[in-house]
Amino acid sequence: MLYLLRFAETGREAQARRRKTSRDIVAVLGAEIDDLRVLSTDTGRILVHTARDALPTLKTVHGLSSFSPCRHCRLDELEASIVELCRHAVRDASSFCVRIKRVGTHAFTSAEMAASLGACIRQQFPAIAVDLDRPDVVIGVEIRQVDCYVFDRVIPGADRRPNAARDSIGNTTPAGPVRFLVDQMLGPLAGWLRLLGFDSAYLHDVPDCHLVRRARAEGRVILTRDRQLSETPAVTAYYVYSTSLPRQLIEVAELLDLRYDPERMFTRCSLCNRPVEPVEKASIATRVPRVAYQQYDEFTFCRTCDKLYWKGGQYRRILRQLRHLVAPTDDSARTVRRPPQ
Repeated sequence: MLYLLRFAETGREAQARRRKTSRDIVAVLGAEIDDLRVLSTDTGRILVHTARDALPTLKTVHGLSSFSPCRHCRLDELEASIVELCRHAVRDASSFCVRIKRVGTHAFTSAEMAASLGACIRQQFPAIAVDLDRPDVVIGVEIRQVDCYVFDRVIPGADRRPNAARDSIGNTTPAGPVRFLVDQMLGPLAGWLRLLGFDSAYLHDVPDCHLVRRARAEGRVILTRDRQLSETPAVTAYYVYSTSLPRQLIEVAELLDLRYDPERMFTRCSLCNRPVEPVEKASIATRVPRVAYQQYDEFTFCRTCDKLYWKGGQYRRILRQLRHLVAPTDDSARTVRRPPQ
């Protein structure tokens, strides 16, 4: 079976991100479909072949905007291929239209080819009418130089379904303490959420589909400045309106009803997000400033980064700042106003 997969990335580095998205999607599909063959990749398109029915797998792959089971033909075979497709596609329909997408140089326009193919279909199936606005069936054709791909279904990907479709792809509301996945536009925010004690993973330079897949697998809430990513129904994701770090903390605290808890602060490494562990003071005597060693008795360290932490002057400064930024547990505390939509 031949499948035409569509994907998209936006932003200033869209071209480079498209390549990463394409590789990511192919890797995920290859792990699920053992006989998958990638026939071609192009701007926003991947053409794959497999002997099995891949629809159940494709419906779960993040990063696909849509996909279509299709058939391939050469340009000089297009009319015959369209007629063959329509024998099944328009059997129970009363109206249709033809939509063309072209890549390359041709002697005809997309509108001219759509009109020509529409006339051919009408000749073969005179009982069906053309309806360009609300057709029962849309016959799609993608023409790439002399290669043509013909289909009658465009199936939305997991990241492009309306919110009402969430139940069909699983529960997207994380249970238990909120855990974050912060994208590359909000790196400083991730560090400060960790200082507050929140589990905040941070990914840099990865495609959106990778972010969504990890957030879904780990039950994380995505925080992003990418509006398109924030609108995915596949997971819980929030667009952070504010551009300054203090306002971002206020905004996220209000959106998710976060509460300031001094006992939870500084329990995670601000660099890697791993929970820190207590360490015997005597074992780090040569690794901390002499003044800090003399003044403080409690030290923690990150097993991954080998970074040491203690509640010194920096801790007290951050504590004062966070008390001002994040709503405390006291119900009498002031509320913060949500940024404008």
